[in-house]
Amino acid sequence: MLTSVIIVAVIALIMIYIEFFVPGGVVGGIGGLGYIGSFIVLAFMVKGSVWIGLLAIVYIAALMATIYCALHFVKRSKGDLFLDSDQEGFTASSVDRELIGKYGVAFSNLSLSGRVTIEGKNYQAISQSRFIGKGEDVEVIDGRGAYLVVKEVKK
Repeated sequence: MLTSVIIVAVIALIMIYIEFFVPGGVVGGIGGLGYIGSFIVLAFMVKGSVWIGLLAIVYIAALMATIYCALHFVKRSKGDLFLDSDQEGFTASSVDRELIGKYGVAFSNLSLSGRVTIEGKNYQAISQSRFIGKGEDVEVIDGRGAYLVVKEVKK
């Protein structure tokens, strides 16, 4: 009986280790339940609070060593565990901050969003507060994501 409980604990630690490399949480959850279950069974098998305390220390140390080894392997792998190809060509959208304060013309109606022309280039834009008609003069006052925030300039 003692041998089978220890085997369950070792298999549970292996499952917890594998969870660091397999998404989903199922393997680690089952491993955690098995590990806790094996501790409870062993705690009922030993007599005396001193032995239960020592058993708890051994179980915690084994769990910490397993987690340390898994994290050390993940850290040392330097990207070998993750695909780089699925991120190829991806760039986060951002606004050219040098455009803030520049003036341009609404290329289309901006009922909330539309396009503006600044220095001969078209950009996506959103109006700060209200409708801006096509051909109206605008000023860039901010940027949000890939959009310029513009306001109408009174002539």
